[in-house]
Amino acid sequence: MEHQQKPISPEMTVPQQHHSDEEFRRRIKRTTILLSVITVIELGIGLTIYTIHKGPDPSHLLVLMFKGMVCIMTLAKAYYIVSVFMHLGDEIRNMIMTVVVPLMLFIWLSQLFYGMVILIRTSVIHTTNILKKRR
Repeated sequence: MEHQQKPISPEMTVPQQHHSDEEFRRRIKRTTILLSVITVIELGIGLTIYTIHKGPDPSHLLVLMFKGMVCIMTLAKAYYIVSVFMHLGDEIRNMIMTVVVPLMLFIWLSQLFYGMVILIRTSVIHTTNILKKRR
């Protein structure tokens, strides 16, 4: 009979079970196959987007939907890589938040910076065009 400790709170849980080598290998193999399948699907969607762009009447909404699907699948792959290969899935909640929150902050700040660069570049191009028209 195994002694299992009741968690004090969701943040303080400590996993009581230890994974055997065989179970860990099965988990790695299953995750690798899943990541490979997602990658093949992403490649198929990429080829579909390429074909749509080369077509006579490309549907921008369809391309946008496909790109959204690729983004979602990429996030799923990142989750599995961090969870299984970096062993973050077996950690306590506070440890996971210590890694995930700064990562999300970094992603948010990089997108904010990228948006500002595009805004500045667009306004500079627009101003240049106005000045050229005045001459």
